[in-house]
Amino acid sequence: MRSRALLHTVGRNRDGAGDKPLFGFGVDPATDFAKEYINFVAIPATSDYAIAVNWTVDVDLAGVFVAPVAALAAEHVPWQRMAGPEDQIQSAPNLEVHGSDLYLVARREAPRFRILRLDLAHPDLRRSEIVVPESERVIEDIGAAADGLYVLDLEGGLSRLRRLRWGNSTAQSLELPFSGAIRALSTHPGAPGAILRMRSRTHPNVILHVDGTSGSMRDTGWQAQPNVDFSGIDEREVMVVGHDGTRIPLSILIAKSAQLDGSHPTLLDSYGAYGTTGTAKPYFDPTLLAWLESGGAFAVAHPRGGGEFGEEWHRGGMLQTKLNTVLDTIACAQYLVDQRYTNSSKLALQGASAGGLVVGGAIAWRPDLFAAAIDHAGMSDALRTETEPTGPINVPEFGSTHTAAGFHALYAMSPYHHVRDGVAYPAVCLKPASMTRESSRGRWPR
Repeated sequence: MRSRALLHTVGRNRDGAGDKPLFGFGVDPATDFAKEYINFVAIPATSDYAIAVNWTVDVDLAGVFVAPVAALAAEHVPWQRMAGPEDQIQSAPNLEVHGSDLYLVARREAPRFRILRLDLAHPDLRRSEIVVPESERVIEDIGAAADGLYVLDLEGGLSRLRRLRWGNSTAQSLELPFSGAIRALSTHPGAPGAILRMRSRTHPNVILHVDGTSGSMRDTGWQAQPNVDFSGIDEREVMVVGHDGTRIPLSILIAKSAQLDGSHPTLLDSYGAYGTTGTAKPYFDPTLLAWLESGGAFAVAHPRGGGEFGEEWHRGGMLQTKLNTVLDTIACAQYLVDQRYTNSSKLALQGASAGGLVVGGAIAWRPDLFAAAIDHAGMSDALRTETEPTGPINVPEFGSTHTAAGFHALYAMSPYHHVRDGVAYPAVCLKPASMTRESSRGRWPR
């Protein structure tokens, strides 16, 4: 991978030939970027400055740079580095501009993140100001509008929204119409208010407009509603005690009329990687209704490795701690059996991509707990992942066989290397990438 951002003049060089390299690998000898970095340049609306960043799959940006827009046509763009990996700035789109102020989401000394403000005319992070401090909520995204800075939070796997009015010192919570997940936050620095795309496991996608004056929300009607009725379905959020006493969130869908007698066929979904929530966030799938109305149950585990509780939760399930992701998932499966939602002869586990480590690891550790497993384009041989085309960018998440500690961690998490002869494993369906829909639900690495 050798990523570069190019300057293209609209109406010229329609095939892109002759576009000027602006930023990235090999553009400027004075700047040494690793080949695995992904590089891009953004010019915020109403701003006189261009922002350039480079990053990998790690939660932090490798670098943040600024240059005047007027200087982009120069032979050598005077990019000024304002932050590096040591500053722990969360990856874009969490970079917003209002006037000459840049707003960044950072986790340095704040594992659930905080928001900093920096003057682009003097891009020295040491001069930045904390405008939204860390709290119990995890800050996921921000959006600058004419009326203020909108802050998208995660609280126990569910979305929350705040607004910091320009000139105010405290962000105020805005009431959402239902409990669920905000999948997109859109703002424009020249217009008041915001647009949200929101859903839950029992409420279909809806596009909401947030009023820039009152903060109230209304359905725009832009999203057609499916003709399905989830009123008979119960959505439950519980906490499961893990192997080391850690409390693991578990989301469960089941018919309100269902009796907990251990008879319900149950599908458990798990992922837990890259500090992201992916499908762990509530999403609406109308096809589940047939399964639920016919007596089935559906559950989503929220193991360590994901981002449900910030960067500490992520770090608790990566590299040398990756086995926690597997063991947390097993604990959630055991809860479903113990609380008599289902039994081991009717319990299936599914996961995709990095979730393949979870699926394979869970059935390797507890083959007796599951009747079936579905592995969507899964990572099952952790020791060889690094040699695949996209392998190098995953090293920060899983480790490298080039170090002793990395090898042992990868071996410990690798399902393929823990398959044993003579063991009765559950039935396993291996699905390649071309057969899975999960990429459209945000499951893939960033």
